[in-house]
Amino acid sequence: MNSLPEYLKKTQVWIDDETKRAETYLDPSTKPKLLEVVYDEILTRHLSAIIENDGSGCHAMLQDEKWEDVGRMYKMLGYIKTVGHPKLCESLKAYVDSEGMKFINDPGNTENAVVYIEGLLSMRIKYDALVKNEFGDDKKITQAFNAAFEHFINENQKSPEFLSLYVDNLMRKGLKGLPDSEVEEKLQMALDFFRFLQEKDMFEKYYKTHLAKRLLGGKRADDDHEGTFLSKLKSECGVHFISKMEGMFNDTRQTDEMMEAFTEERGSDLSLHGIDLTVNVLSQGAWPMGPQTPIQLPSQVVAASNVFEEFYLNRHSGRKLAWLHTHGTADIKAHFPKKKYTLNVPTYIMAIVMLFNEKETLSYHEIKELTQIESRELDRHLACLLTKSKLLVRAVENESNSKEKGKKEKFEEGDLLKINTNFSSSHTKVKITVNKSTSGERDPNQTRQVVLNDRKHEIDAAIVRVMKARRTEGHTNLVNEVTGTLISRFKADGRDVKKRIEYLIEREFLERSATDAKVYSYLA
Repeated sequence: MNSLPEYLKKTQVWIDDETKRAETYLDPSTKPKLLEVVYDEILTRHLSAIIENDGSGCHAMLQDEKWEDVGRMYKMLGYIKTVGHPKLCESLKAYVDSEGMKFINDPGNTENAVVYIEGLLSMRIKYDALVKNEFGDDKKITQAFNAAFEHFINENQKSPEFLSLYVDNLMRKGLKGLPDSEVEEKLQMALDFFRFLQEKDMFEKYYKTHLAKRLLGGKRADDDHEGTFLSKLKSECGVHFISKMEGMFNDTRQTDEMMEAFTEERGSDLSLHGIDLTVNVLSQGAWPMGPQTPIQLPSQVVAASNVFEEFYLNRHSGRKLAWLHTHGTADIKAHFPKKKYTLNVPTYIMAIVMLFNEKETLSYHEIKELTQIESRELDRHLACLLTKSKLLVRAVENESNSKEKGKKEKFEEGDLLKINTNFSSSHTKVKITVNKSTSGERDPNQTRQVVLNDRKHEIDAAIVRVMKARRTEGHTNLVNEVTGTLISRFKADGRDVKKRIEYLIEREFLERSATDAKVYSYLA
């Protein structure tokens, strides 16, 4: 008994033989009728068996990566194209979809954003090559593969966040030293992945946050790679999609000019107490900054901040500055017994560490009172200083902590901490960061809820735009028009659109027709 690949090879021989005989012995008008019978006998009647064969059918070929055999199947079914290729498309789509679902449901693939995105991109590259090399870039098969990818990518709600983290990783270190052609390829692949996302607004939310951290962390607005990817997003989604991101870039471009003017005006003024201060002034509406909990900074830093604030407000009357300490960093000159270091740390850690200039040992309660950092954030930063950077040590080892080595640090009000005089590093400049990972947000539901609330306003605006243009419209047409308008940002649910229509009727933006409840009119 022949395997399926062998059978397909023989079908080609049989078709070639019958074609030659028809051309040699029969009238030309008979040839197509004869071949139609041949195709029906050796292909159409066995179509399901050819594609769905358990041991050597389409799925088995794909599983074993027998690309030449898959290509031969495509070619043979081309003789019965109207029924053969659609059936093959269904099978290919089902296989790719099942493989994708296996991938996203494997916990090992979803713990790290870079592993997740690169795994799916590798899968994409593999099937793109199959379409090009064996299917001749067949549009129907390309559409089938795209539909499969779109389905399983959007089954994982973390896909938008993971793509943003992946691009963040590229911008920080993944593109360094690569030739321009490879950089372009990686950014284009990221954009291709972005096209599959149905929740593009969710990606936008995360991307703005990650972009803000890059720009405030030293990545400047003239970075070519940042600009290139932003241009790609602009071409794909329009100016509105990236308008706030461009505003962020504009703010960072103005920082150097502003700080240059600040330095010139200050001249030899010693009121900054030896602090070299750099300030980014951010437009409130452009940057994704949440509410800030004020903390108590060292007196020298407060004095320097006040000098800058006076300078800025003198130049821009009517404005107000709100300091965002959670997004700042500081370079601290640290003198240890054996070596001197420059520590690059977040503002919170700077506030904590500088307390030890005044006192050798401090309790957890004292640190909390002196810095006014709320407990959760204080625990997170102290844990980093104790376990990750080892800049601090416990003055008296807590018994409960000593028994739980390797576990998360726990703190009590009376815990005593001090500077680790044995601290050492092979580098003279040490960067200390807190919880930078590519595993995703600790509470993604919080971000999702914010985006879902924003969607209500976007749906409202889309409904009003459509009704303002149409004046009168039926329910079904209105829902279809609104969902079509919003598809470039997210896939709106018809039920959500209906709820917002009801809301706008209550607010007297719309009214129902007196003769037909499913027809709405716009109220000017």
